[in-house]
Amino acid sequence: MDVRLCNAITCFSGENTEELKDFLREGPDYALLPEEAWNYLINWYGLSLHSKPIMRPVVEAGTSPFRFLMVEVYRSR
Repeated sequence: MDVRLCNAITCFSGENTEELKDFLREGPDYALLPEEAWNYLINWYGLSLHSKPIMRPVVEAGTSPFRFLMVEVYRSR
């Protein structure tokens, strides 16, 4: 399962990079949407010129019996 982060110019560390700024927070800085919801919004409203969606995977974390799913917002560097 993938989720999409709503693209905002303020989320990137530079103008020509896809690297996200450090310490972004869900809510004030971005929103997580299931791919189906993202596709619905894009079909309805379209995508801004020169913008790209930021896709991130949902990963399983923790150890048994405390496993949970989380969005990997920052990829391993």
